[in-house]
Amino acid sequence: MRRCPTYPTDFNNYDDLIKEAYGSFEAIASDEILIKDTIISKRFCSLFPSTASCQIQKILNTTEESLVRVLGQNFARMLLPVGIHQKLYTALSKEEITLVTTGIKAALDLGYWDQDSSMVSISTTITNTLWCYKIWMPFTFAPVPPSIIKEVGLLLDELECQLEDFSGSQYKTHPADIFVFKVGEIAEKYFQGKLTSILSRYPVFSSEKGADFSEWGHVITIKWCDVILSHIKTISEYQFPKERYLIHLLSQKAISLEMFMTLDLETALVLQAESEQAFKENLKEKRTTEDTDSKYTNSIPWHRSGESLQTLLNLLSNHGYIEQGEFQSLLSSHFHLGDEHSRSNKKIPTQKIIWKSSLPNLLAMIETLTRFNIISVDTFKRKAGTEAPGCINNLIHEHFCKLDNKIITLDAIRKAAARRSPDSKIDTQFNKNILQSIRSIQ
Repeated sequence: MRRCPTYPTDFNNYDDLIKEAYGSFEAIASDEILIKDTIISKRFCSLFPSTASCQIQKILNTTEESLVRVLGQNFARMLLPVGIHQKLYTALSKEEITLVTTGIKAALDLGYWDQDSSMVSISTTITNTLWCYKIWMPFTFAPVPPSIIKEVGLLLDELECQLEDFSGSQYKTHPADIFVFKVGEIAEKYFQGKLTSILSRYPVFSSEKGADFSEWGHVITIKWCDVILSHIKTISEYQFPKERYLIHLLSQKAISLEMFMTLDLETALVLQAESEQAFKENLKEKRTTEDTDSKYTNSIPWHRSGESLQTLLNLLSNHGYIEQGEFQSLLSSHFHLGDEHSRSNKKIPTQKIIWKSSLPNLLAMIETLTRFNIISVDTFKRKAGTEAPGCINNLIHEHFCKLDNKIITLDAIRKAAARRSPDSKIDTQFNKNILQSIRSIQ
């Protein structure tokens, strides 16, 4: 649901850009579709918050993957413009090949293509196809990192050997095309680690820095999905367990979610009332007396399946981030699932989860789980108006400890959080092993 075309260079922050693209979120009607080709609306989110979060999470993952891929491709095209690419197709002798690859290395080292400098020694058939422009990392306009320059240099050395042996057979992929693909892959790895920074800090444009719409279309979609996820966080915690009862009732009556959303309001309300009654009756059976002892704390609401929680705990254990085994204890004493709403304020023993990795990694994991509404942190408020970061700090303090059961103090958590920024170096292994896996949780 895009209201009108937007031009990123007209803005200096994401909030204004998204408001221009989609309009004021508060003014959107309850039944208006929020994302094209879905059934996601405000009403859908209010009735099926967990399902809506799952669907948006899938869209986010696909869009972010596409953004990273486009950024990698754009860098490869910037490094190897059409004229040079064509010259690699026609270069036959070792001298011609070396002349071109040396020119590419020179342009990369200088940080720009300029026919009056790095390419002056190459034939005019090349220079006439070029224009003067800088070589920088797309979107961020940051200088090309030395690590990428080194990797591309090695690829160019490899390219020279491949071009010398290339027969020109129509059944083979030309080495120049393979080179472009590999350069794109190198850039993709870089942008995967920079994604948080890209989506947090609005780029500063100048006369030399335009907005590539192949990139910005994805960015706008991602930021809009974040707006919807933030809206879902405002929905009452009671609705998450009630959602399962409504879905179960609809399944019994062979009514799909798509069909339900098209029913007249009176019929829909009757079904909602029936499912809510089943939910209340189940609560009466499970309700227990809460222990108010100060040695007990709140359990963590888990909004997805028990199997997905088991999978995450297995991953953390297998990679050495938490202690091996004791999963049933962790499941029963630290988390509560879906329809167990009577336990949303359940008091649990303070035997904590031993965290064997860094505090920044723990913060990143809890923030990622919170972003996708996989867990809720609302029950960890200490005073009215506590923001999500404060709730996350409290959750970590109450449920996790270091080796030898050493307490993770709130002060240590706050300091670790304050040191983190969108440009902070990430733990690539933790990102690959855990954070990427969390993104696929349904």
